[in-house]
Amino acid sequence: MKREYRVLAIAVIFFATGLIFFLMDHPWAMAPAAPVASSGAMQGKQIGSVQSAPTFMPGLQGFPAPSQFRTFAYASGTIEGAPLVVASTCADAYVAVLVFPSGVDYRAVPNRAVYNQAFPCATPSSTVSVTVAPSDIGNAPSGAYYYFTVSQAADGTWYNPK
Repeated sequence: MKREYRVLAIAVIFFATGLIFFLMDHPWAMAPAAPVASSGAMQGKQIGSVQSAPTFMPGLQGFPAPSQFRTFAYASGTIEGAPLVVASTCADAYVAVLVFPSGVDYRAVPNRAVYNQAFPCATPSSTVSVTVAPSDIGNAPSGAYYYFTVSQAADGTWYNPK
């Protein structure tokens, strides 16, 4: 007898949960309220028309804008002027090369890099030369990209984009 009650209780819970989600999904369940007459004191723009500055990740606010870096075109698995050769003077344990689509601001979304590779420095003032082949970028969409190098310690995040 107890087993039947448990099965019945579980069935009622599932039914009630499904009914709640079913009712919430209908347009009449979330109908907008009727407009309230206004004296014109609170005029404003639509929410969709408001444009704001991008929100940058902590620590990246003062870094250069993407327009300050070198660019290249990538189409059908080829890099214009391929291969891309990048040289940088070391300032720490590693030099990293990052490549981003031109429409992406690395300061707002640093995880959108299509290429992000760190290379060890022989000494803190040595020069590292890196060749980025089209296959390194993979199957990124065709378009314009920008790239830059950064310094990176043995632990922690990169800094000093140039």
